[in-house]
This record gives sequence, C-alpha cells and structure tokens, in this order.
Amino acid sequence: MKKILLGLMMFITILAMAGCKENEPDPDPDPDPDPDPVVIDFSEVYPNSGTYYQLFVRSFADSDGDGVGDFNGITEKLDYLNDLGINAIWLMPIHPSPTYHGYDVTDYYGVNSDYGTMADFENLLNEADAIGIDIIIDLVINHTSNQHPWFQGWLNGDTEYAGYYRKITTGDSRLDNNGAWGQNIWHSMSGGYYCGYFGSGMPDLNWSNPVVQTEMVNIAKYWIEKGVDGFRLDAALHLEGVNEVKPPTIPIDSTLLQLELFQYQIETEYPNIYIIGEIYDAFSVSSLFYQSMDSALNFEIGGEIIHALNAGFSTDYVSKIIRYNEIIDSYDNSGMDAPFLKNHDQDRMASILNGDTNKLKLAAEMLLTLPGNPFIYYGEELGMFGIKSYGPYWDETRRLPLPFGDEFTTSWFPDEFNTNLENISEQMTNPNSLYNTYKSILTLRNNSNALKYGDIFNYEDGDNVLLGYYRVFNYDADNQEIVLVLHNVSNGVYQLYFSDEEVLYYSDGIANFDGSIGPKSTLILRISNEMIGNFYGE
Repeated sequence: MKKILLGLMMFITILAMAGCKENEPDPDPDPDPDPDPVVIDFSEVYPNSGTYYQLFVRSFADSDGDGVGDFNGITEKLDYLNDLGINAIWLMPIHPSPTYHGYDVTDYYGVNSDYGTMADFENLLNEADAIGIDIIIDLVINHTSNQHPWFQGWLNGDTEYAGYYRKITTGDSRLDNNGAWGQNIWHSMSGGYYCGYFGSGMPDLNWSNPVVQTEMVNIAKYWIEKGVDGFRLDAALHLEGVNEVKPPTIPIDSTLLQLELFQYQIETEYPNIYIIGEIYDAFSVSSLFYQSMDSALNFEIGGEIIHALNAGFSTDYVSKIIRYNEIIDSYDNSGMDAPFLKNHDQDRMASILNGDTNKLKLAAEMLLTLPGNPFIYYGEELGMFGIKSYGPYWDETRRLPLPFGDEFTTSWFPDEFNTNLENISEQMTNPNSLYNTYKSILTLRNNSNALKYGDIFNYEDGDNVLLGYYRVFNYDADNQEIVLVLHNVSNGVYQLYFSDEEVLYYSDGIANFDGSIGPKSTLILRISNEMIGNFYGE
C-alpha cells in the first residue's frame, strides 16, 4: 500500500513540474530511443527458395470434362497447393508435341492445345503470382521432336537450319559404339546418321552451333516475359553428345561451358530466374553443374532415404547430406540442393515401400527437413502407387491421374494401381492421413527460417538408428534460429533425455510426446540461440 501511495505522489509531482515547463524545450531528449525492429522479408533475401511441386498437367486437374488435365484445372486447384504449403510449381512440358508426355517438342513458342490456350496459361501465371506461388516450366533443350520444323528443314537440306543437328557418315568410328551399351544413339537418314540419344523420334540439337545457343536463349526469354519464374532443363547432362570411347562418355566440360553461357545470357537480364537441371547421374557428377546453374536435381537422396527406411539404420545418411551441401557451397555458396524422393521417370515411393504408411510418412519428414529446395512429385503426398509397365505402355503408369475425388479428376489413362487409395477429399479430412503429414511438416518448414534457409550440422549424439542434425539460421543477431531434427528409422522406441527444449513437431502429435521417439518417427526441437557460437566457431 505504501508503494502505491508513493507512486501516486510522485506522479502528481511530475505532472505539476510538467505544467510549469510546458512551454520550455525538453532539455534532455532521449538521444537513442529503442527503434522498432526491422522486419526482413527473407523470401526476397533468398529468392527461388521453397518447396516445389512437380506437376504433370495431363494428370492433374481437368476443368472442361474431356478427361485431360489443363491449365484452367491447375488454376482452379491453386488453393489446394497453397493450403498444402507449396511455394512453387514445376510444370512438365507444356509445348505442342506428338506424344502424351511432351518431351519431343514441335513448337517452343506455343502451348499444347490439349492443355488450353496461351490466354489460359497466362491466366494461370497471374493467379499463381497473386497468391505467391512461382511457376517454372520444363525446357527441353537437348533435343526436339523429329517433326519439329527445324529438323524437317535440316533433313531436307534447308541452309537456314544447317548445323542444327548432329550428323555422321558411314565409316565414322562413333558408329562402333552404337548400341554397345544397350541404347542406339545414331539413327539412319539419307546420306548418313543423326544423333538421337533418347531415340529416333527425338534428335539431338547441336549445341556447338552458336545459332542453336541463341535460339534457346531467345525461347527462354520469351517465356520469362510471359511471367514464367524459371526453367527445369531437361536432359541437361547430354548437350554435347557422346565421345568416341567404349562405353560412350559425356563430355562434361564442354556441356558445362554451354550451360554457363546459357545461364549468363538469361540471368544477366533476369537475375532472379531459377535455373535447375536434370543431371541424371551420381552426385559426384551432378554437383559439377553448380558451376552453371542454381540447382541440380539430386538423384541420390531418395535412394538414401529408402535404404534407411528399409534397413532400419544408416551409417552415413547424415554425413552424406552434410557433404552434399559442402560440395555445393564449394562451387557456389548461393547454390541450392534440390532433393526429391521420386519423379516421373521412376517407380513411385508407395510401390517401392509396399504401401507402408509409416515409412511413407517418415520419408516425407526426412525430405522436408533437408536444406535446399525439396521437390514433391504430384501424388506422393497421397501415397499414389505406380510402376513402369512392361506391356504396351511405358511410363504412363508412373504418371497416373491425381485422385481429387471430384469432377476435376482426370481420366485420360485407366488407373488400376490406386483403386483402394483414399482420394484427396478423404485424406484431407483424415487427421492420420499421409496428406496431413505432408501438410503438417510443410507448415512447420514454411514458418521456420532454420528449416527453409538454414545450414546443416551433425547432431553429436546421433547414431545409426537416430539420424539427427541441426538446422541453423544465422542471418544476424536479431534473426537466429536453431532446430534439432531427429529421425528414428528403426522399429524400436528410442528414449531421449531433454529438459528445456521446445517441441515443434512430433510424428504422433506434440501432445503425445512423452520423452521417447517411437518407431519410424520424427521429432523436431527448438534449441536455445545461445548455442549459435558452437556451430560457427565463435
């Protein structure tokens, strides 16, 4: 009571003094009032960072009832992707093509009429941009369709297209390798042979020709002006063809040079365009391409995750992930790894893991806590099945219609693999569904600078069963975050001993965390920022 009275008397005295001096200047203004904290938009600091969703237009969403997915269908379902937590979309080929998949382009400046009009595509770009979703498109730079006007003109001796493709004549030593490793490379034509690494229907462009280089740069700029945010360069490993050895090898250095020039001509004018390449090879090869692009799809990580899930342990998973990122930094410290589980050329995760939901959930958690830009193949968030068909079809059964469970579901190809799978509508309302695991971990990732942008460090108490690593964000003293990610890949329970750490995520729900981490589960903890110095040698 005395303290309150004293405070009141002091307040009255101050008012009286203020009244006497209301016309006098403040003799001692506060020279350094506490400023409001500066709010940093890290999406601008780290452009092109995010979780990407690989989308096959034909299979995604059908807006007009013809059974084929289209641009307007994607536009109608942007809210689905936004709610899931997707930041960007990779559209598989959208150009005119004689095949269902579109990787043999006949017109780089057009859109596939099955998917809609150019106006429909531009509307999709605008609507996606309005809700903060970037769109990159497949740019097939290694080859064209054999029906492309360039190739037809080249075959017919049109001088305008001289040097657009590769030709050799009978007796050339490169023919000695043809088919020697299970794949025909050279295909017969009048007066010789042309190169088609992926078959006779997809002749390889001659990137040694400066005119071809200029054509591809102009094509890229055309789509950037339309509003596209970047490109996934198809078959980027093969631009310079194959060498005259057995088995044929890829001339990496000249390919890197061509891609570096391609990137320079684009990003000099459009610095925030995202260029990622399909380098279908070991990381020791794909990492070299960080000299020439922003990202290279990491084909090894999916296999490492599958091995750990099936074996119930891993001796080197964490060390490999750390090493991958160290190698990327050595080439380009702004380069971003691009991990993924499976893509359109591979059997789906659910088929590989025999539909084991616990393994599929842990696979999602392992992918979406990694550094870089994770890529999710459409339908993986549902646990879709699909394997290569050895009948009259090939990869169609890896690219089946996405089951929305409504009128937007496509029907262009019969799906015998997913008849018992819960569709999107059902999984969205099932709290234990794989979809909701993806959504939960993506929500956390999108709200954590450490998970989105942070460095990765080994967890000192991890082992072959408890795969652990720190994700550390250290932008400045006011913007720091440390999280500890722990994956129990075994079938047993792992007892933990923590005290003050905040639980951010647990596979079975935060409320169910009892100090131990269950089989095939993930735990994510927030660690005190006072540990920052331990990671950076301070």
